[in-house]
Amino acid sequence: MSSTVASGLIAIFVGMALAVALFIPIVVVSYRRHGRLSLARLLGWVSTCVYAIAIWSYTLLPLPSEGYTCAGVQLNLAEAVADINKYDVSGPRAVLTNPAVMQFLFNVALFMPLGFLLRTMFRRGVVIATTAGLAVSLVVELTQLTGVWGLYECAYRVFDVSDLLTNTTGAFLGSLIALAVVRRARPVGSPALGRVTAGRRFLGMLCDLLFLFLAGAVVGLLWRIGLLIGTGEPFGVPQSPVEPVLSTWLPLLIQFVVVLATGSTIGERAVLLRPTNPRFTTPVTRVLRFLGGIGGYGILVTEVVPLGGMWAMVFVLVSAIMIFTTRGRRGLSAVIARTDIEDARAAPNTVSGERVAG
Repeated sequence: MSSTVASGLIAIFVGMALAVALFIPIVVVSYRRHGRLSLARLLGWVSTCVYAIAIWSYTLLPLPSEGYTCAGVQLNLAEAVADINKYDVSGPRAVLTNPAVMQFLFNVALFMPLGFLLRTMFRRGVVIATTAGLAVSLVVELTQLTGVWGLYECAYRVFDVSDLLTNTTGAFLGSLIALAVVRRARPVGSPALGRVTAGRRFLGMLCDLLFLFLAGAVVGLLWRIGLLIGTGEPFGVPQSPVEPVLSTWLPLLIQFVVVLATGSTIGERAVLLRPTNPRFTTPVTRVLRFLGGIGGYGILVTEVVPLGGMWAMVFVLVSAIMIFTTRGRRGLSAVIARTDIEDARAAPNTVSGERVAG
C-alpha cells in the first residue's frame, strides 16, 4: 500500500472517530448558533474533522524510523520552476505527468478544502481563508523544520518555502469556489424557537447514549494509564472489577447529577429541550425523569437485574415508540415524571420541577 493511500485511509477512519468524539459539542454549537443540526451541517463538520486529520497525515506521516537522513531547507521560490524543468515538458501530456507538476498541483489541492470549509461552514471571507491557509501551512512547515518540535533530532522533511505559496494559493482558490455554493450569510441573531420534533428528541437520546459510551471509555483509559504509571501494569484485560465499575457507573452518576441539578439530561441540554408543567415536586420529578430515561437504560445495561441487556433493548424500543405516540413528543421519561417537553429558550410558565395543580 502506498503512503498516499495509507494517509488517506488514516484521514478517513481517524477523522470519523474524531467526529464521533466531538459529536455532542457539534450538536451544542449547532443548536445555539442555528437552532438545529441539519444534515448538510453535520456532513460539513465530519468533513472538517476528516480534513484536519488529512493535513496531519499527508504532511507529517510516515514518521521516520532510526537511521533517517536529515532534510534541508529550501528558501528559493524559483526552485519549484527549476524542479519542473528537470523533467519532460515537451507537451501537455508530459506536463500533466511531470512529477514536479503533480506535486505542485497536489499541494494546491490539499489546501483548497480549507478555504472552502472556512467560507461555507464558518462564513469567513476570502482574506481570512487565504490568511488561514498561510498560517496553517507555516505551522506545518515549521513542524517539519523542527523535527516535530524537537521530537526528532533534525528535520526529516524539507522546509520548502514554495509550499507556503502553493498551499496559500489552494486556500484562496477554495474560498473562491465556495462562492458558487455558499448563500449570503443571515444577520447574526438568536435562532427562532424550534418545535419539539421526533428527530430532535432522538438526537438528544443519541447524545445521552454517546456520552455514556465516550465518558466510560475515557474513564477506563485514564484508569489504565494510572495503573501503568503507578504499578507498571501493561494495557490489557482488567484484573480487578474497579475499572468496569468506574467506567460504567461514573458516567451514569454524572448524568444523574446533571438531571438532578437542571431537570434535563446532557442530551436534552445539547438540543435545547427542557421539561415543563411538572405535576410533582422538583426532586421527585427529576429522579423519575432520570429513571424513566437514560438512568433506567444505564442501570439495565449494567446487568444489575437478571437479563438486564435484554430488558435494556426493550427499554430503548419502548422509549423510541413513545416519542411518536405521546403528546408533544414527551416520550417515556416525561410520561413517567408527568411533565411536558418544550424548547429551553421559551419563556417558562412555571419553574421546572415545582408542584403545580393538576
